[in-house]
Amino acid sequence: MTEPIEVTDSIAVIEKEVVQLKECMDILHNEVHAQQDEFDTIEDIIQQTQHKVQWSHQDIEAAENNAWNYRYLVTPIIFGIITACTGVVYGIF
Repeated sequence: MTEPIEVTDSIAVIEKEVVQLKECMDILHNEVHAQQDEFDTIEDIIQQTQHKVQWSHQDIEAAENNAWNYRYLVTPIIFGIITACTGVVYGIF
């Protein structure tokens, strides 16, 4: 006859633990609900940062293209113009 008492005690312990678990979940739910604005703000900041990183990547690519254009196109043209002007000035004098 000791078995029914042990089973009843085990059920009572499980019941108590389930009630405690529910109380913990309620507390957690209330905390998350109270801090939802902060979570939303953090999420917005993360999304803004992702966009800024993408834009920065595009800006870096554009800067690399501009640097290439300047280095390999503009510099030789300017050097040619200066050389031509020097030749003209030298020819005049």
